[in-house]
Amino acid sequence: NMLVSYSNFYSNRDNTRSVVNTIPATDSTVATTRNINIGQVETNDLKDFTAKIDFEYKLTPHNQLEFGVHATANTIHYNYVQNDTVNVLSKNDKGTITSFYVQDQIRLLDTRLLIKPGIRANYFDVTKKWYMEPRLSATYALNERVKLKMALGRYYQFAKQINREDLTQGNRSYWLLADGDALPVTKSNHLILGGSYEFREYLVDVELYQINNVGITEYTLRFVPQIREGLSVQETFFNGDETVRGMDVLVQRKFGKFNGWIGYTLSEAVRDVTIFSERPYYSDQDVRHQFKFIGSYRWKNIDFALTQIISSGRPYTSIVGAYQINLLDGSVRSFTMPSDKNASRFSSYNRLDISATYNARWGSVGLSVFNLYNRKNVWYKRFEVITEGDESVLQTTNVNYLGFTPNLTISWKLR
Repeated sequence: NMLVSYSNFYSNRDNTRSVVNTIPATDSTVATTRNINIGQVETNDLKDFTAKIDFEYKLTPHNQLEFGVHATANTIHYNYVQNDTVNVLSKNDKGTITSFYVQDQIRLLDTRLLIKPGIRANYFDVTKKWYMEPRLSATYALNERVKLKMALGRYYQFAKQINREDLTQGNRSYWLLADGDALPVTKSNHLILGGSYEFREYLVDVELYQINNVGITEYTLRFVPQIREGLSVQETFFNGDETVRGMDVLVQRKFGKFNGWIGYTLSEAVRDVTIFSERPYYSDQDVRHQFKFIGSYRWKNIDFALTQIISSGRPYTSIVGAYQINLLDGSVRSFTMPSDKNASRFSSYNRLDISATYNARWGSVGLSVFNLYNRKNVWYKRFEVITEGDESVLQTTNVNYLGFTPNLTISWKLR
């Protein structure tokens, strides 16, 4: 099997606004007025070009060998500008990962036991190092209905997703390429244990998992007050570890006109980056409880579908106070006081989507509604210091995800 692929991720966030700043006259100066653009402009452009070739060779009826070669070339550009004039961070990264892997599928005990040992070797030309990824998975069928399974392995991530802390305008994530120094290659150790039970047209699946990540990176300007004097990478990137553990429960109806599944996830994601806290804290992606229901029903040529998602709120760092300082040039600068890292949580997330698709020989027509009951789910909170006379007030505004959103799709088959 041979594959060549190209993908591109691009984002552009312009979060600026124009403000008129007036400096009153003094005995030796005249009043001046100037327009200032306040806020951030952030762009991220990731290009991925991949070519790979995979081989399968059946040694015996119960032993299949798989091996191959992969090559990925990444180009990542990132630019972060504050107030139109301060280029806080600008990076242009290029790197290539060349990988070789081999995996064996072995069936034992009258094919009831399936074992998949394997290893993957990655060469990253930026660090000029090899990264070995051993892995092992196994499935054992107690009978026709009950299966036990396990998997463990080590994985490396060379294109890193960085969490950028923004206390007043909501956190954002962006992509950079690891350099093995200020941006270490992220190492991840996975362990999964579980089992499944099938009866009639239903499947019940339970998995317990733990993921230990070493070398995760967060970015913040909170501890670097002199941004106009230039920043080094070491001043803005902070590295640490993360542990994710949880349980997934899935009940699926696999056959019939009505099918779908119900899923529940209980999880915990804890980070340890000492610059933020002496103790581990919950990561931005920590969602303790999540419930999903997906159902579909076919009536003649029409497919109906429904998706319900309910989850507990994500953590965030709140602002607990604010103050202002009059600078020597006559301007006023606002400062905020944050809470403990991710000590607060957003309200729960709740969304219902529905759709109906008419299928014909020539194609299909579909109508769907995202967030049917227009639930106001909070994306992030915006904090702003409002000055009235000699008093300053901290204003908090919820920024929400999409509300009620209808969609119409039409597809046409050429043959």
